[in-house]
Amino acid sequence: MKLRIVRTDRSGLYESRYAQYRGLDRSGPTYVQHLSASHPANEAFYRYCEESALHGYLNDESLAKSLVQIYAEFDVNQPLEIVEFYSTTEMPAGTTAQFLGYDLVTNNLAFSYLANGMLDESTEIADQMTESERLEEAIVAVTASYIRHRRNDNGLLQSAEDALVCAECLGVLRESKEMGGVHAVAVYRHAE
Repeated sequence: MKLRIVRTDRSGLYESRYAQYRGLDRSGPTYVQHLSASHPANEAFYRYCEESALHGYLNDESLAKSLVQIYAEFDVNQPLEIVEFYSTTEMPAGTTAQFLGYDLVTNNLAFSYLANGMLDESTEIADQMTESERLEEAIVAVTASYIRHRRNDNGLLQSAEDALVCAECLGVLRESKEMGGVHAVAVYRHAE
């Protein structure tokens, strides 16, 4: 099980251009400056950082639930939720989690193409672009056109098929720049 703790509000270090976006590319818990380092909320934050540092996610469900509970208990003004995610080939059987949709993320899970508006309509002027930039712009434009009416209420893609098509297109773009691939991942709100 891969878990990520994310903010449910629109504040924090990163804000999606889409208010309804509920994928992986959202701010997580942060250190609470006005509390001591030994406060339970900050101790939980340190543990979260240690446990999630290697992969960017947690495997320990009890730790994830504990951190969310501690932040809520001490009212540190960071509303959090736990999301679990799976590649489209490892979908969970019989999960009780709420399906949110499919996100398009980079290898390290640190960037979502659906969160930041990269797949919006292009504003670049083709005459001022290199051949490589025109190719990149064309791939992004085709992908943007494809997903325009396929986003669900969570700002994610609803079908695995659509997510895989987009991941393939964007993967070609990233691989041409030797940046690694793009993955379609199913995102669920973890059952509490």
